[in-house]
Amino acid sequence: MRRRTERIVTVPRRLPRRPPPPALVLAGSFSAATLVGTLVLMLQAASVAGDWTSPRVALFTAVSAVSLTGLVLVDTGTYWSGFGQAAILVLIQLGGLGFMTGASLIFILLGRHMSLEERLLMREAVGAFGIGQAAQLAKRIALVMFALEAAGAVVLFGRFAGEHAPMQALWLAVFYAISAFNNAGFDLVGSFRSVSVYQSDSLVLLTMVILFVLGALSYLTLHDIATRRSFRRLSLDSKLILTSAALLWSVGFAAILGAE
Repeated sequence: MRRRTERIVTVPRRLPRRPPPPALVLAGSFSAATLVGTLVLMLQAASVAGDWTSPRVALFTAVSAVSLTGLVLVDTGTYWSGFGQAAILVLIQLGGLGFMTGASLIFILLGRHMSLEERLLMREAVGAFGIGQAAQLAKRIALVMFALEAAGAVVLFGRFAGEHAPMQALWLAVFYAISAFNNAGFDLVGSFRSVSVYQSDSLVLLTMVILFVLGALSYLTLHDIATRRSFRRLSLDSKLILTSAALLWSVGFAAILGAE
């Protein structure tokens, strides 16, 4: 009798791929947005002169816009063209909205359902308590943000329309509203004068100050104030944010007033 030999081949079991940590994904998203912004700002169409912008200037501007610092190497109002200014404004909006919040908003608009991994990342990004709340919270944050920026732009447009052509006034109003709400510090006045030309204009200054404050308090604090309507009923986080903000503003105001 012949013996039949059989070969048993064992296939190693593939372990499920572990998703990257949320902090690493957010850092990578920030880097990707900065890289794309740098490449766009380097284009000839991004500058008024139509020249290629050096990688150093483009990278610094992109990082400053995404991280909402407002530091610049070239004058925003005179160096960058309308295309370049629009790119900076998109980076500011993305930095203020947050990459994951913006991504979830795009998913919602496209009707795409978010995976469990994406919902976990969203929860880390927006500070939601539950996975199911992440997408809805991101949608509310975006809606409130755009509504407040639009309201500020309408007020500023009424002020700028008397000095500029309608389209120029609209662009200035939109740019300043988004820059102010996100505390970005970018301006289009030119010659590195920031908004010093409006130092006697109470309407412009008051509108920007309100946008500064609303943008700094965050959506969760504003929602807490709107729903509970009493300082005693606010959450501990909201109380700490409002108290510390009022203290810092008061101390800063008193210090500057005393120095002046």
